[in-house]
Amino acid sequence: MLARPPTIFVAFACNDGDNGGWRGTVEAVAFTGRDNQSIDFELSRGSAPRLAVGDGWLRFMRRRLGFVSSTQWYGNWCWNGYRLYHGDAAILLKEMLRSRKFTCDGCNGEMAIALSEKIDDAGDVPLEVLCAALLLMTEPRPEAADAPA
Repeated sequence: MLARPPTIFVAFACNDGDNGGWRGTVEAVAFTGRDNQSIDFELSRGSAPRLAVGDGWLRFMRRRLGFVSSTQWYGNWCWNGYRLYHGDAAILLKEMLRSRKFTCDGCNGEMAIALSEKIDDAGDVPLEVLCAALLLMTEPRPEAADAPA
């Protein structure tokens, strides 16, 4: 049996703070991996980018990416969360950094802190570096324990 690719949970502050209704613009983004390691970003420049969501896909920062599962009102009613494959999450993070609209405003966990140290204001971290760093934060593959050695 083939193992599924590793995933990472990405939450978007995309709902109205007063009533939890869909707003469709994003004020903050949080990437959360295993052991609750997380790296958080807040909108720091310009207007909030739009988020569109369909059946198994989302579009943000001009990228359309698939997601494995979703949770509405994650944590509180301002947030919706989506489980993305780590490669798609890296592409999303790269676009966020390239746009210079978001800045890192917090992180926890050894791997998340290491990733935040690689991010600079120019947003020119190579995609391969982001992908490798996010891979270290990804949820372990459930099938890995059943796979032959």
